[in-house]
Amino acid sequence: MPLANPPQIEQYFYHGLAGLRSIQISEDGVAFYAMTLPDSRLATLSVAYWQVAANAHASLAGTYLFSWDSGTNRFTFARTDGGPANFWLTLNGSLSTALGFSASAHSGASSYTSDAAVLAIGSPTAIGYSAPVPVEESLAREHRGNRPVIYAHVHARMCEVTLLMPALSSDLVPSGRARIYPCVDDADPYDLGDETGYLDVYMSRIARHRTYGYEDSIAELMFNATLDEP
Repeated sequence: MPLANPPQIEQYFYHGLAGLRSIQISEDGVAFYAMTLPDSRLATLSVAYWQVAANAHASLAGTYLFSWDSGTNRFTFARTDGGPANFWLTLNGSLSTALGFSASAHSGASSYTSDAAVLAIGSPTAIGYSAPVPVEESLAREHRGNRPVIYAHVHARMCEVTLLMPALSSDLVPSGRARIYPCVDDADPYDLGDETGYLDVYMSRIARHRTYGYEDSIAELMFNATLDEP
């Protein structure tokens, strides 16, 4: 059955990492106020949180609308109350790159929209994955009196995720913790009863990367991934 919407992969923003957790807004170019994530969230949900925080901030008079356009894969930060028209926006650390902005500091307008490739959200041509399986890594050591001791280092569920995409876009793949939607219409997590559900994973090493087609224009990337348990 064909998918109603293209597959999608979306990065989480880690609230413990200074470069991905906060934006700053000013309405006079002098006093800047930070909006900081209280926990780790998907990129789109992070932007939604910053909108709520900006509108609730006691020192900001404006009304703000922060959004993501799924058709163009562009983020927009806008002031919508009409005047004064402009506001100042700073995307701290790596946020400008993740959200597709070529600069981190913005001023002189009422709206700012991504003008570069968005790294936090990707839309591969196709996404495939193996059924997650439980794995455990253990290490046996002999101690005094020939007593064995077993150390368990890893106990998790793992899978292989394969992405098919234009070769020129193969470096625009979210890394770290990400949510993978084989079909973005499916809003439920993967389980044995819903094998088309989304997977929250930690993307680790690339197990395979190959290109094929006319002038090697198609890329296939296979990742080893560990499931983020609910």
